Amino acid sequence: MREMRKSYVIGLLMLLSSMLIVLFLLLPKHPPLTEDLRLKQAVNIVSSGPMNSMESPMVGIGILKDLVEENPSNDKALFQLGKFAHQSGQYDKAIEWFNKVLAVNSNHLPSWVLKGESELNTGKTSEALQSFESALRIDSTETNALFYAGRVYEFEGNLAMANARYKQFLRNNKEESEINDSVKVFVKRIDTKLNNK
Repeated sequence: MREMRKSYVIGLLMLLSSMLIVLFLLLPKHPPLTEDLRLKQAVNIVSSGPMNSMESPMVGIGILKDLVEENPSNDKALFQLGKFAHQSGQYDKAIEWFNKVLAVNSNHLPSWVLKGESELNTGKTSEALQSFESALRIDSTETNALFYAGRVYEFEGNLAMANARYKQFLRNNKEESEINDSVKVFVKRIDTKLNNK
């Protein structure tokens, strides 16, 4: 009797195990993460930093590079790689990434602006000015491009263009900030120089 019960329990367990395996196989599979979800995941990993994430920021960079390898025209992933390179002070690498974005999408405004900032940080002022002016051809109210173009024009001694860009900046930057106060000082100084010529 005991042997029969034991056989019965074993048989029942095998039947239940088989049923669980079949049910598991019938469960819908989770689709792979979409390109956009992978991009968001990568950005979150990198942005969280090593102290706030279970994963190293390089894991996120790896995901972004995988996305670009799978789709070299993925301007969103290319831009994030450029942005993270810029933020980490790898300006030459950032310029390379932004050039790749712009080869895919020449109207990608943030790439023009950050490329210009990266070029300024590497001492390439004429290239930076071209990038800022390209950004302004896309959006003539882009305040970062206006400010930095003004700075470059002033540095190069083109006071009339510097003044024009600074005044555009002040018209378009509605925030009251220290930078507005500084730009007002720049404009006043340039106006004085231009009026004394």
